[in-house]
Amino acid sequence: IMHLMVLLVYKMFTTSKEGIMKKKFIILLFAILMATAGGAAALCACSDGDTATLGAPKNFMISDEFFILWDKVDGAERYVLEIDGVQYETEDNCFEMQEMIDNVHPVNVKVKAIAPSTKNNSDWVEYTYEQPTAALKYNLLDDGSGYAVKKANDSSYVRGLEGRVVIPDYYNGLPVTQIAEEAFGEEQYEGFNPEYGINCNNKTTSVRMPHFLKHIGKDAFYACVALKDIDLPSNLSDVTIGMRAFEHCYALESIDLSYATELGSYAFYSCKSLKNIILPDDPPLIDIWVFHYTAWYNSQPQDQPIVLDGDILYEYNGRPEDGIYQIPEGIKAISGGAFVVTKITRLIIPDGVTLLGTEMFYPSKIEEVVLPSDLKSIPDSTFRNCKELRQVCVYGEEQNAKDGYFILPDTLTSIGEWAFNGCSADTVVIPNKDITIKGRGLPYTLNKVIWCGQEIDGETFKDMFNIY
Repeated sequence: IMHLMVLLVYKMFTTSKEGIMKKKFIILLFAILMATAGGAAALCACSDGDTATLGAPKNFMISDEFFILWDKVDGAERYVLEIDGVQYETEDNCFEMQEMIDNVHPVNVKVKAIAPSTKNNSDWVEYTYEQPTAALKYNLLDDGSGYAVKKANDSSYVRGLEGRVVIPDYYNGLPVTQIAEEAFGEEQYEGFNPEYGINCNNKTTSVRMPHFLKHIGKDAFYACVALKDIDLPSNLSDVTIGMRAFEHCYALESIDLSYATELGSYAFYSCKSLKNIILPDDPPLIDIWVFHYTAWYNSQPQDQPIVLDGDILYEYNGRPEDGIYQIPEGIKAISGGAFVVTKITRLIIPDGVTLLGTEMFYPSKIEEVVLPSDLKSIPDSTFRNCKELRQVCVYGEEQNAKDGYFILPDTLTSIGEWAFNGCSADTVVIPNKDITIKGRGLPYTLNKVIWCGQEIDGETFKDMFNIY
């Protein structure tokens, strides 16, 4: 068509008196049009080769009504499911599976998103539905937002925790968000086990965690000595793990904690086979002796600082020159109990260390601490019972240090419960007016506080913040 149009125009001009003069113009116009058409064709060819592909469905779960659910995929027209070899279609990001679930377990499901003609379909994603373990009990949380799960008390279900424990995503229409305290730990149907020297659950070998998990309670899997596999949904985030939650899980070899924000004291203590530990990019708050006497810990040199995941000072085992130690470059966090029973008297924590642990020094001879100038929070009990600690100052401002003064960074926004309890400061300098201080967060010996330049009597300040 383009060729015909150009020839027609050419014919019109060449029959006029001025046509001959315009032959060259027509030829040039033709060349430009051909080049433009060629470029457009090339662009189309390139676009066809780079057609966008839909993202794959993710975050699968099964509701109480036995619907399989997943996140919507942007741009999807519909979805195709393949359940045990049979394909189904749906326009919604859910599909009823009652009949399939009633007839067979487990149920293998594949799902992909179907795209309009301008895009490519997503890849298949696989999901396996397993029947929840019957020997479970669910307690509604105080705020009514979901359930905590634990082993059932009914003696008829005592033998129901052998092998794999499957915890569902929902119960009674609400998400299961917590593993209760002592949920599966110290199972009494075996009683005292002489092989391990403790009361233990030696029946449970693996556990499937729920999709909405937010907290694993104290002693939840304590002494589950046969527990080897923990299956976690890929969407987990902001999960806290309580004290001794997995202590004495002797068979556990690997643990993915990339979703965790807090690890309670002794959480994986004495997990003798645990050698592979995955942590998030932003280090979690690590309490005392979380990984002591694991295979990982036992493989570390015991005469020098132990560093976890490349940027967490887990434990200091060195001998400081003149009692002074500076945290090495590249460290982002310090674990709870890192300096227990050391001879350090002066600790320098440079900028870049963003997270301190709980009870880092208890007990110790620490006398002086230099805090990062960009520190935002001091957790619960960080310097608790450091009875000889009389001087705290800010990194880069050591010239302002004074005996009996705790000078805090102006970036600090929170001081945890018991944080400085038992220390020996006379004066605390707090530059930030928008600071939160929990109960017993400051020293008993406090006589005055300099808050945003204003001097306040220590007892008056404690009254203001109700921190007795």
